[in-house]
Amino acid sequence: MEKISKEMKRKIFLVAISVLLVLVASLKFQYSPGLSTDEYVPPYYVEQVADIAGGALGSNPAWFTEVNGNLYFQASDGVHGIELWKYSPYTLEASMVTDIYEGANSSNPEWLTVIGDTIYFAATDAGHGRQIWSHNVVTGKTELVVEQSTNADPKWLTPNWPLLYFTADVAEADPADQKGRELYAFNITNNQVKLVKDIRPGTSDSDPQYLYGYGQLLIFTADDGDNGEEFWRSDGTTKGTYMVKDIWPGDKGSEPSSFNLLGHQFIFSADDGKSGRELWSSFATSGTTSMIKDIFEGKSASDPGWSNRLGESVVFFPAKSPEYGNELWRYDKQYGAYLLADINEGKGDSNPAAIGDVGWVMFFSANDGITGVELWETEPPYLHARQVTDINPGRPSSNPKSLGRLGTSLFFTAEDKEHGEEVWVSETPYYAAHLLKDIRPGKKGSIPNFNIGGFTNTLANSIRIGWTIYFTANDGKTGVELWQVSTGALPQTGFAPGVKTQLPAEISRPRYQSMSLLGLEIPKLNKSLSIVGVPKEGNTWNVDWLGPKEVGYLTGTAFPTWPGNTALSGHVYLPDGSPGPFVDLKKLSWNDAIIIHAWGQDYIYKVRKVDEWVDPNAKEVLEHKEYDWLTLITCQGYDEERDYYRWRIVVQAVLVEVVRSHP
Repeated sequence: MEKISKEMKRKIFLVAISVLLVLVASLKFQYSPGLSTDEYVPPYYVEQVADIAGGALGSNPAWFTEVNGNLYFQASDGVHGIELWKYSPYTLEASMVTDIYEGANSSNPEWLTVIGDTIYFAATDAGHGRQIWSHNVVTGKTELVVEQSTNADPKWLTPNWPLLYFTADVAEADPADQKGRELYAFNITNNQVKLVKDIRPGTSDSDPQYLYGYGQLLIFTADDGDNGEEFWRSDGTTKGTYMVKDIWPGDKGSEPSSFNLLGHQFIFSADDGKSGRELWSSFATSGTTSMIKDIFEGKSASDPGWSNRLGESVVFFPAKSPEYGNELWRYDKQYGAYLLADINEGKGDSNPAAIGDVGWVMFFSANDGITGVELWETEPPYLHARQVTDINPGRPSSNPKSLGRLGTSLFFTAEDKEHGEEVWVSETPYYAAHLLKDIRPGKKGSIPNFNIGGFTNTLANSIRIGWTIYFTANDGKTGVELWQVSTGALPQTGFAPGVKTQLPAEISRPRYQSMSLLGLEIPKLNKSLSIVGVPKEGNTWNVDWLGPKEVGYLTGTAFPTWPGNTALSGHVYLPDGSPGPFVDLKKLSWNDAIIIHAWGQDYIYKVRKVDEWVDPNAKEVLEHKEYDWLTLITCQGYDEERDYYRWRIVVQAVLVEVVRSHP
């Protein structure tokens, strides 16, 4: 490693001491070593959301994308072949969008790309071969939009308004005009298709790959036949499409890969023919391109295999050096590239692999040579790394892999000595990991997988819609199907209507806080209710024990009558099946009064919003507000099959007046 200046050492030392003091203080109160699958149940649920194929073969969903809160993907129900499907979290239903290649044949939709309300994708039908199709989610219309020669086989669909870039291998009518796979653009405003540039004249492919929209530019790699595969840019015109730099002069090509964008600086790996594969950067607008650091000096390669960016300041990547083996490195514009941690001390390889980030904490898997491949993390100022926990104790590996994040919780897959590969979670302060669900009991595992297909320029942990992560898993009965992990951010505020529900033993009742000086009145509904404080448990609140004349103040939101957003929750139906105090909450409308009686005064709020179809994971309804707001929450849409309420009713009101209470 290069020596660090004294000034830089001083700054790093001061930052490290500050972080260490905070860490030590937090360890005293927060540290709970090891992992647990029995003592603590995280407030998330994992379930299959659709059995599309209806048998043991599975529908094998893939190529996930989201439009207007709905999930779109390819799948096969065993009857129609592989087609475009939709799952709606609003109706809880999965349905085939259209049967493009009718019958048991497969249109095999891939490269799903969204522009506005329209999904563009490559698909095959009986009459046109493989072309670009579109589906408008508002009109429901699915149509062929780009028809080139039969089986042009479009790939790398990449939006950059108003253009949709893609590559295709178009067969020309005149053999003399034949081209290989080149770069094309479809203008969605006038439905015109054009060849952007014949980068490699003749029948050979320039084969553009790793397309990335950057402002009004498209960044990609291509081989013009003279310089090998290099780094290119395009503004959509022939003249504005050119190679940024011939990194490896001659026809060999530097083969750039593992792209990431740090501000206006592209970070990638490349081989210049002299230094081996190393970390490079390029400012595509100016063309300034250079190697960041020759980590493994000489012709040997440090071989950065991936990169993960945090914010606009730092990139993490693996690199190999003769002193430390393959370890985790970091790069930022101020200090350059340097080794972050020698996890497998000496020349051994820890082989770090990115898993994801939560806030400013970066998670990865690594092997320290003692505990196998386990979950690790690094956090500001990124001067060291530590193992989160040894999920599979001893030398065996848990082999954690990326799945996603919700709030401050990291979701990943892992295996231990009793379970195969399943869904796990680690929550702040990240000193433990918990098995969420043994989807496929036994050591075989359900092998949960996030499958978006194609190339992603940055680490894509999952397809997330609201507070739900969608993934595929095999429970051993229905094959590979669509599953979800989610958290009910808003409390479950009701029991089955007309049915008596047995509550748990009294000993399990949460301690509600008495707030005898506070009361809630809703004149329009003729309700006068007492307010009790409900403690937060994990990421939600347990309001099961609220009585028929009680509402729960969700602790952690603004205290009643204080500026901010005070959340109160009440039952829609009670445990005995009878209507609860908030059963008629949706009858409220604009300007209706809601009153909090407190300390001899009446705080009068007026309704400003009534929303009857709120996702239970919609944490935004609890967000802080500048003035004094009141948010009332209850359930609706009881699902008998799943025994839970699908939606929440939310009423929001703002304080307009404070008057002295009448005796």
